[in-house]
Amino acid sequence: MESDNSFEKLIERALFDPDSLRQLHRRIYHFHLWFLGDVLDAQDTTQDTLMTFLQKHTEVRDRSCLKAWLMRVAHNKAMDRLRRRRPELSLDKIESPDESPLCEFLASTDVYDMPEEVLERQEFNPLVLTALKALPDKHRSCLILRFVQELSSEEIALLHGLCTEQVRRIIRSAKTRFAIAYTQLVSEQLEKERGQDS
Repeated sequence: MESDNSFEKLIERALFDPDSLRQLHRRIYHFHLWFLGDVLDAQDTTQDTLMTFLQKHTEVRDRSCLKAWLMRVAHNKAMDRLRRRRPELSLDKIESPDESPLCEFLASTDVYDMPEEVLERQEFNPLVLTALKALPDKHRSCLILRFVQELSSEEIALLHGLCTEQVRRIIRSAKTRFAIAYTQLVSEQLEKERGQDS
């Protein structure tokens, strides 16, 4: 796993090194793909984010805040895309939200090591993306920032203007809501398959 320090170094190197910029592009693209669930939206939003980064990074006086600033830009661009795109979209209890498919999937798969073509075709469990889309924006954002982007609760709190305990509560709730939505989707899929078999 990539440490916070290496992510910060990657951001700094991306300003003058094309390979680092490509790596940063990939990382931001994956954030947008998870958040938005749509390849074209993720591509457009990533391009917008990196253009803002390249044009305005000099306005960040404290270079130690560059990572937080970039993630705020990425998050805001994704939220803008969602507002333009959709209205809003929870369901049967499971015992432990830590055993939800999202947590299992993220624990067993490093999205940064997945082949680009797999990510682009979204061959990794489409029900995971559908269940993520069922979450309120702030819940989905906190969950993805924590488990996909590996930001700390403190960093997420700064990004959302919340206290750390609020972020932890939102993440707990988001994990539970995700698990419920995913369970419902699996149940509906099984029901549909049974209907086709009869």
